Parts: sequence; C-alpha cells; structure tokens
Amino acid sequence: MIQCSQAILPEIHICLAGLPEKLEGYEVEAPFKRTRYYLSGIDMSILEKGKDYSELPAVTMVYLTKEDIIGGGKGGYLIERKENVMENLTDTDSGQNDTMNISNEVKEWYYNLKCRTGDDKIDELLAYFKDSDPYYKTETFPRIVEQVRYFKIQKKGVDIMCEIADRIREEGKSVGRLESRIEDILELLEELGQVPQRIVDLIRAEDNLGVLSRWHKSAARSASITEFEANM
Repeated sequence: MIQCSQAILPEIHICLAGLPEKLEGYEVEAPFKRTRYYLSGIDMSILEKGKDYSELPAVTMVYLTKEDIIGGGKGGYLIERKENVMENLTDTDSGQNDTMNISNEVKEWYYNLKCRTGDDKIDELLAYFKDSDPYYKTETFPRIVEQVRYFKIQKKGVDIMCEIADRIREEGKSVGRLESRIEDILELLEELGQVPQRIVDLIRAEDNLGVLSRWHKSAARSASITEFEANM
C-alpha cells in the first residue's frame, strides 16, 4: 500500500530534481515508473560490482513537476513504502488491516508548482524554480541564487555547464548503444526458444559494450540457448 502525506523538505542525502528548460507536466508518461528508473540508476552509479548491498546509502529523491500529478491538491507529497499485515493481524474494531513500515531507506518526495505546500520557505523556492532569476533577492536560499548566477552569467560557470551538457549527451548515446545491443541479443535468443530469466538478468546487467558485442555474435551463431549459455 502506498500512503501519501503532506511534504516538508527533509535532509537530503542524494537529491535528484529534474529541472529541464520546460518543466515536466501532468502529461508525462508513467511518472512513478520513471522514478523507479531514476532510483535504479542512482543505485547502480553508487554501488560497484561485487560490493555488498548493505553498502548502499539512504537515498532521498525529489521529483519536481509543473502540475499536481498525484491530484491531492497539495504542493508536496512524501511517498512511503508500506506493507499490509496478514489477515490474522486485522484490527477487529475497525475491520481493516493494520500496516507496518518496511524501509529500504528510499524516500520519494513529489513537489509541484501548481499548489502550495503550506511552508512559506519551500513555496518560495518552488516559485523560484519557474524562471531561476540569477538576480533574485532572497534571505531564504541566497546560496542557491548565487550558484544560479554563477552558472548562468559568469563565463567559467557557463563553460562548466556546457561541458556537463556535452558529457550527458555522450553518456546518453553510450547508454543507447548498450540498450540497443541488449535488445538485439534477447531478440536473437527468443528465436531459439524461451529465454531463462537468469540469462535475461545477466544480459541486462552487463554494461561492457565489448562483452555485449561478443554475446551478440554468439547469439547469432548458436543453435540453442544452451549452446549460447555455455559460451557466455
């Protein structure tokens, strides 16, 4: 069960806020699955192969949209992970199942620019995100405005932003090549029969283009999935 509550911005361990030139609106497809995708990317970028899952840090993700995608008439929501208790723990007075917290140390905060949160400081910050004026005057978040001015106005900051944008584009191309090769491999294997989930998971987890290229050639030459797996 997912439970929503009015959000007050917590201490952020890792913050992912999508703020493109045109803010995402209600028409965004599958926003909560997009959050799931972002979170998996964060975990994969933090935890190196072979490391224990216990080394993953707590993560707080902030998702900012133009519209109220949850529809509760609030400016911010905290999505908490809950689980229903078995029926034998049903509250006999209320007739409803109790709930318990099962924490994976992930918090999702959804803020929007349409409604107010009830916190003047957060509302001021959200309003600022609409245009990010580098000369905005505020006592609430002066360092944010200072950073915006640096990256928007000063040459060194602008150069850094251009470099980051170029790197993101290149990383996007690289990810696109990996995803394309993975799908090609799976498509070839599906022609040989039902692909075991363990093989699908191994292929999808691989991030070395050289290895994927070798598997792609092997999938094209193999007469069966058993033969392909033996040559992995």
